[in-house]
Amino acid sequence: MRNYLFLLIFCVSFGIVTGQNIEKNWLFSSVETLEGESLFPINPETDRFDLDNGVFSYSLEAKDNLEASGDYIFQNKLLVLFYSKPKDTIRRYHIEELTDSTLVFSENNVNYKFIYVDKKDASLLIDENKTDSSNETTLIKASEGFSSQSLWRGILGMFTLILIAFLFSANKKAINWRTVGIGLTLQLVIAIGVLKVSFIKNIFDLVGRIFVSILEFTQAGSEFLFKGLVADMDTFGFIFAFQVLPTIIFFSALTSVLFYLGVIQKVVKAFGWLLSKLLKISGAESLSVAGNIFLGQTEAPLLIKAYLEKMNKSEMLLVMIGGMAT
Repeated sequence: MRNYLFLLIFCVSFGIVTGQNIEKNWLFSSVETLEGESLFPINPETDRFDLDNGVFSYSLEAKDNLEASGDYIFQNKLLVLFYSKPKDTIRRYHIEELTDSTLVFSENNVNYKFIYVDKKDASLLIDENKTDSSNETTLIKASEGFSSQSLWRGILGMFTLILIAFLFSANKKAINWRTVGIGLTLQLVIAIGVLKVSFIKNIFDLVGRIFVSILEFTQAGSEFLFKGLVADMDTFGFIFAFQVLPTIIFFSALTSVLFYLGVIQKVVKAFGWLLSKLLKISGAESLSVAGNIFLGQTEAPLLIKAYLEKMNKSEMLLVMIGGMAT
């Protein structure tokens, strides 16, 4: 019976955490330099960027009605496009922002900005653009990604998760609600800092770029060994075998070296000292959760693989939840 309950929790949690994803029919908002200078005009009627089930396609009127398509991988704030049209090539983009209604990624000091609206709203916005008497092209104003609807959806999601955890707790009387409250407060403070405070945002962005750069070394190794296959991948089997799997092997080997050198132990000790004061959790599980900010759900537990066999059920659950929340 308990196994069925855990399965139910997993299914519900998976549905909640995957509610927001990159697979949408995006509209181009602008293509500009880091200084905000537009590189070419955008036509909201025709310029689109579609992502669906690992396949991408986009069109740009200003680029001689360019039509492009192929496969893509999205992991660790890195979007890799494997072009099959107009020509075979690979391009990598760093995700700067991803919300319910906005997407921003960059490549070579160029920012590509997109917005998402449903079909009804898109048709209304296009009609408004047609009736605009201005000689300049009217662009759809991008949403900031925050509204009363998204706020209440977030509150409902947090309440639902806490309720599920409480109902299926093995020892409800042992729940420390002070720790729960502090954790939610810290989550809110960090979220506000990352979204609204440029200094904090730059710190997280810097650390994220470092991890992405490390993981990109796998791409260089894959190209060295399997360049022909990597350059002409048409199936997801090749993508997994020569992109995803080498990443896992590489990061596992890297963490083993860092553990041998004593680096992981020092980081775990530092996290343990800090978070044991606030949340009463161990350094290993806190390092795994913190690693999920910059890594994927597969790579983050590898940071603490030497500690996994000594963890209790509560700590293992926290590691799993951190991975699903990535």
